[in-house]
Amino acid sequence: MRLFFVALLFLTLSACGASLGDRIDSKNLHVYYMDGVSAQEAVDFATYWRDNGFVGDQKQTIQLIRNEYKELIVKLIEDKKFEQSRLSLDEQAMLSKLARTLEKEVFTATKVRVVPCDNTFRPLVKQ
Repeated sequence: MRLFFVALLFLTLSACGASLGDRIDSKNLHVYYMDGVSAQEAVDFATYWRDNGFVGDQKQTIQLIRNEYKELIVKLIEDKKFEQSRLSLDEQAMLSKLARTLEKEVFTATKVRVVPCDNTFRPLVKQ
């Protein structure tokens, strides 16, 4: 029984300390990258994001990962007040257009998906 509680405590603590990946910072932008995403890809993304007006006055945290299908996933933390609302067709189209633009201008020859997430980078199902 004691071994069970020790194992449970270990799993809980290790989950709390789960890495978000390596990080690059640029003023109000923090980009974490992991799972097959290079530092150069993260820098290229951060540069594109800044140069195209996506960085505002509020702190923004984004995570870049590559999934098992070699797609690059851009995880955007959504403002808490919008987490429960569904994406409109226009918003879905804008995310798709952004993904296609990133495929052409930043991550050439790589499929990109843009995913709205909560503040722990868990995808929000919003469709």
